[in-house]
Amino acid sequence: MANYKKLQKLGKGGSGLTYLVEDADDTRNPQYCMKEFRFGMQKGEMDTFKAWELFGREAQILKSMDHPQIPRYLDFFTTDQNGEERLSLVMEYVPGKNLEQLMSERRFREEYVLGTARTITNILEYLHGFSPPIIHRDIKPKNLIMTPDETIKLVDFGSVADTVLQGTKGTFTRVGTYGFAAPELLYGKAFPASDIYSLGATLMWLLSGGADPVDYMNSNHRIDLRGKLNVSTNTEKLLWDMTEPDLNRRIKDTKELRIRLDGNELPLPITLSPIKTTDEIAISFFPITREYHRYFGRSWGIDLIFEKFTAVLSGIRRVLNDYGQELQIDKPKFVIRYGGTISTEDPSIAKKILPTESKQRIGLDEVKLSFKTPDKGIRGQLEYDRGYRRRMSRVMVNIDVGRGFTLQDREKYLRLYHVINS
Repeated sequence: MANYKKLQKLGKGGSGLTYLVEDADDTRNPQYCMKEFRFGMQKGEMDTFKAWELFGREAQILKSMDHPQIPRYLDFFTTDQNGEERLSLVMEYVPGKNLEQLMSERRFREEYVLGTARTITNILEYLHGFSPPIIHRDIKPKNLIMTPDETIKLVDFGSVADTVLQGTKGTFTRVGTYGFAAPELLYGKAFPASDIYSLGATLMWLLSGGADPVDYMNSNHRIDLRGKLNVSTNTEKLLWDMTEPDLNRRIKDTKELRIRLDGNELPLPITLSPIKTTDEIAISFFPITREYHRYFGRSWGIDLIFEKFTAVLSGIRRVLNDYGQELQIDKPKFVIRYGGTISTEDPSIAKKILPTESKQRIGLDEVKLSFKTPDKGIRGQLEYDRGYRRRMSRVMVNIDVGRGFTLQDREKYLRLYHVINS
């Protein structure tokens, strides 16, 4: 067992505490997250041995998980704290902010929320693919962390504690968070559709600006936000079916959910036949506001343009990572109007040529940045275009899909289209 040193408390739950820890024996000082479960069992009790057996079994299942959006589970052990037996689980520490914290910083648009739904559906598809399925049981905004590179990760697999407590004490344990938990979870039963309910409640929470689902439960114990969310009819119906209290009438699994999400896409051709032209797949424009518009002619406008470029590339890279693909980025090309035109691939030169003020008759006409996958299956270009008389400035994303694609390719391009528009 490693020598874990507690650095700070990260959270507190019904069955224990969560700490940020480091391995004191590792000179690199790697940091981890450690959950310490307290069940009130004394050392030597028969329940303690049974708890350890159950805990080890559940922890081994968690250690077998290998998904880029689930923290890696690394170690588990028991400790004696003043005669009380405590079980600890060590996992990868995920830096970032959870969606509950981010609510105060941003507004979650329908397109972004649907993209988040697809991301979490991918995670659930992986978990529910185990035999038996791994049910998270507590999907909610607080357990979805956005990392600094804007990747969503699902954390806090609390099923270990619940399994141990029920298995040793024979007591009923209510799992999940009221408002986000499916009705059957409140009675100790869990199914893949239970996670779909919790995901639906989470999406409603995001779209409503953080409204507590409990406040909108009707007499049938159904979250009823119809007419209160600024979303399309299709999205409203999707959320309604995800949060159906009756398990037999709810969206039952990730396969059905994915079909519904794909049918709820932004306008794109839903077809299995080859698509041969770029325009048929994805050309997306980021409109430039009037405030930004004035600044793009100046030297520091380049930073604003690359801020947008970086956000788009980050989203594209996240999608491709899920398919085991890398993204190659070429050198940018700057075209500057100065009587004639000057072209350069060096941003520092471009900044030196461009003025800090916009009064001089010199400006940035174009910035182009090409990207592709090594097999050239995806080729694209980010482009800033000053436009005619500076009235049509825009940042454009153009993705070329080639001459045809498979079902997996189709899913990939739908996801790429979404992240570009988020």
